[in-house]
Amino acid sequence: MNNKNWCKAIMYHYIRINSDFIPWLKYLGIDNFKKQLDFFEKEFWFVRKEDWINFINNKTNVPTWIILTFDDWLIDHYKYVLPILKERNLWWIFFVWTKQLRDRSILNVHKIHYLLWRFNSKNIYEKFVDILKNLNLESEIKKIENRIAYSEQEMDKYSLIIKKINYSLNLDTQTIVLDKLISIFWDPIDIIWEKLYLNENQISEIKNAWNIIWWHAESHHLLSNFSYNELNNEIDESNNFLSKIINSEIDCFCYPYWWKDSYNIETVRKLENSNIKYSFIVEPRNIKTDDIINNKYLLPRYDCNMFKYWIIENV
Repeated sequence: MNNKNWCKAIMYHYIRINSDFIPWLKYLGIDNFKKQLDFFEKEFWFVRKEDWINFINNKTNVPTWIILTFDDWLIDHYKYVLPILKERNLWWIFFVWTKQLRDRSILNVHKIHYLLWRFNSKNIYEKFVDILKNLNLESEIKKIENRIAYSEQEMDKYSLIIKKINYSLNLDTQTIVLDKLISIFWDPIDIIWEKLYLNENQISEIKNAWNIIWWHAESHHLLSNFSYNELNNEIDESNNFLSKIINSEIDCFCYPYWWKDSYNIETVRKLENSNIKYSFIVEPRNIKTDDIINNKYLLPRYDCNMFKYWIIENV
């Protein structure tokens, strides 16, 4: 084993071909995904699954090279990623959240994605303002504008405000507002669900292809907004539900959202008391052995969109 004792965990979301259904969707094209895999194979290599499992179970030194992780159980990962990685004989970690799997609803953050990537952002913003006024919540607009989130992403000012809804409004309010926007702009929920997500059989098929299924909480909401007791549903019940689907114990976790204010000390304490071994955040640095000793509930991952800025000397 290489003695550098670091590992690069890579985070992916949408990987697909273009679609008239969502013409402005921000995604990683299939050809570019293959080019990234070629780059990793040439310049690094991929961690063997048995080495990663040994690391998780026995707290050994971090196995060197690359691991691939995929968030949000998107249909992209079944239609496009699974065949590519099967062909290359590669395994991957797949993070699932459970509420929308239970009731076939759409995650609020995905409602935002598809609104922005299918319709004009200024039009969406104007309707959003009208809805807040009708709900006597006009004062929330300035709070949303001032909230620090997504500052590293390039987008117009209207898109930025809409994307920050999940960070600025409470869960009930954001759901009401987004559902009103959907009723103005969008297609029926059941049609969108099938264009977005895997079903239980497809999730099991991914696991049976020698991949690892871990989980992403119940509702993909900001965990820092929950009390310790409220986290029982978000963490314990969600974990139990998914474990039954895949017939396997799940002992690792990935925080919803990218920002450090999406979780807090209570979240970490709950994971520890629930016998979770490790959890992942998004932070552009390598996992090192020291993380396992002092930082195991905050293991970093790189966003795949960063790779175009990488140079070999920085690794």
